[in-house]
Amino acid sequence: MSIEGSHFVIENNQVGLNFRTGSGAAFQQGGLLTVRNNNGTGMLADGAGTLAMVSDPPGASVIQNNGTDVDLKFGTRSDFQGVIIGTIVCDATVLSRGTTVCP
Repeated sequence: MSIEGSHFVIENNQVGLNFRTGSGAAFQQGGLLTVRNNNGTGMLADGAGTLAMVSDPPGASVIQNNGTDVDLKFGTRSDFQGVIIGTIVCDATVLSRGTTVCP
């Protein structure tokens, strides 16, 4: 999935965005993303491919105010550039880079 020039608001779900084995996403070049107020996890990725999320301008896209904001597992790759993320948890198999990375 590649999103350009759109604004998506994902809220009031158990899991806001759910990426499974082999899936991937690219939010960039003017596409804005707001993931908030989800009861469980804002973004869950388990065995996903690459999740590339670029906020342009920086700070315009946010994933926050969820139970857990971002939860990455089982070899998922993330590249968050300028996206405001409240909390992020990752298992040891995750590869991450960008302005917000796995702890």
